[in-house]
Amino acid sequence: MGPLVPSVSERARTFDGIYAHATPRGVGARSVFRLSGDRVLDVAGGLACCDLATERAAREGELQLGEGRVTLPCSMLVFPAPASYTGEDVVELHTISSPAVVELIAESLEAAGLRPATPGEFTRRAFQNGKLELDQAEAVIAVIGARDATSLQCAEDLLHTKTSRTSRHRRALLEVLSVLESGLDFESGDTGEVDPSMWRPQLEQVCAELGDAVGRESAKPSGLPSFLLLGPPNAGKTSLWNALADGAGFGIVSDVAGTTRDVRWAACDGGRYRLGDAPGRAHGWERDAAEQELKILRQELALVDGYCWVESCCATPRGAPEALGAPALVVQSKRDLALFEVDGLGCSVRTGHGMEALRAELAALGARSAWAAEWETGMHARLAAAHAAVVRALDRSEPECIAADLRESVAALEPMDATRVPEEVLDRVFSGFCIGK
Repeated sequence: MGPLVPSVSERARTFDGIYAHATPRGVGARSVFRLSGDRVLDVAGGLACCDLATERAAREGELQLGEGRVTLPCSMLVFPAPASYTGEDVVELHTISSPAVVELIAESLEAAGLRPATPGEFTRRAFQNGKLELDQAEAVIAVIGARDATSLQCAEDLLHTKTSRTSRHRRALLEVLSVLESGLDFESGDTGEVDPSMWRPQLEQVCAELGDAVGRESAKPSGLPSFLLLGPPNAGKTSLWNALADGAGFGIVSDVAGTTRDVRWAACDGGRYRLGDAPGRAHGWERDAAEQELKILRQELALVDGYCWVESCCATPRGAPEALGAPALVVQSKRDLALFEVDGLGCSVRTGHGMEALRAELAALGARSAWAAEWETGMHARLAAAHAAVVRALDRSEPECIAADLRESVAALEPMDATRVPEEVLDRVFSGFCIGK
């Protein structure tokens, strides 16, 4: 079941008409007031002495303010419910800007029965009306408060995600549940019970996928963002790792291929992220790498936030294997010994060339991963609850009990709605917004 929309009586009580000035208060060519909620179409139409259509439209007109003493040109953008940001009737008033004009419009709106919006109230209403999930609402505030391009891009990615990461599992569980419940409406002795072969294999597959998703998060060895240095033997990975590590000891550097045999981890950049020095595999780096080799690599990569592909400038570049996916960063080491023109991020531990640029790139990767990790915490809890319910279902034999467990699993994966989230949680989320958002 999707997010619950309040009844008409609840809307009249909870979603009263609000307004916010959404542009700076100084002198300018444009001042925007945003209105949402009960009666905003009537209020805006009354100020402009016209009837606003109940269809989405842009209208040109004049605002009559101060009992008709002041007339201002105005463009009105009308967004009727539910096709608006908040899910309510929304109107934007665009006119000229000055402190006196802003004050006069605000007085007129309040005289007509609207009240000033509190910080984040527009987005809170969008959440309460099912227009946004809570993680998307938090992404809105992340966009507003982004400190740099990295955090902004991460917040934008979250904000514009159209399909929840849980939706595929949820759809599969609903399919199983529909098949199972088709046999529950029969009287005792009837032959309506569905054969387990029609739903159990699919449920076992969903259980395995949920378990893998939960296990990937639980298996991460540290809360810090983690990246692996991968590449062919003698690419200079260990030298880079030694130079970047925060005094965690030193790996042995040798011209003998295969000197590094296990993944070593070290905190870097004052503990902002972790870097792993992985063995350079003498075999299996080619495009036709053996499946067993790739399986091992994928298991390693499943536990980290990404990998950096390191190749030496002394050798012909081969590139990262396509089967491993795209690297987070490509580094060309031993820049001082380059046999060809270096494109991209070239560096040399020996001379220090390019090392600051490499540190900056890795720090940005770490910041982006740390930012994203904040959003993963709630998702992991939902996946774990869903997985536990499916495991219980598979251990049962009574169809009614199995169906009950599957409903619980579906509910854990269902997008949050306003009826499930405590008010103090909503207050925490939305109090950090600016007025008009």
